[in-house]
Amino acid sequence: MQPVKETSAGHVGPEVRWQTSLRGIAKKATENKNHRFGNLYKLLNVEALREAFHDLKKKAAAGVDNITAKEYAEELESNLGKVVEQLKSKQYRAKLVRRVYIDKGNGKKRPLGIPAVSDKIVQRAAAKILEAIYETEFSEHSYGYRPNTGAQKAVKDLTHELNFGKYSYIVEADIRVITSL
Repeated sequence: MQPVKETSAGHVGPEVRWQTSLRGIAKKATENKNHRFGNLYKLLNVEALREAFHDLKKKAAAGVDNITAKEYAEELESNLGKVVEQLKSKQYRAKLVRRVYIDKGNGKKRPLGIPAVSDKIVQRAAAKILEAIYETEFSEHSYGYRPNTGAQKAVKDLTHELNFGKYSYIVEADIRVITSL
């Protein structure tokens, strides 16, 4: 690992610089709801892509190019450099998604799309930028497609609230609209 050096802007190392820029974006989004962010594309740099790569599940299946995360990591800096150059020159194109079908258990199959590692990296880096901007807009009770939340956390929180909250009963209802002409 390379030694960490402080830059003239006061940042320490590339990971901290990336995190600092995301914190700055999140702060700006919180303070000024009407701010229009421009030139976020420049944040898709080698440091951001490297961090996104480290966030990936390394045992995930390979995409259409048959390159696994382990194989991608063998030439990580070179691979990330190529992706950044393609992004800068607006030449980056996502590869086709490999389609596999998984048994659902009832005799049917569910389609699953598996993107290539480089596409996963770019998607994750872009998602981090968008999360920094839009995370402040969500209610604290919103669980879908947000970091550190999900269906399991929603069920856990609901179970806790039902067991220890001020509720005496639960009502489940289906509403159906019947129109007559």
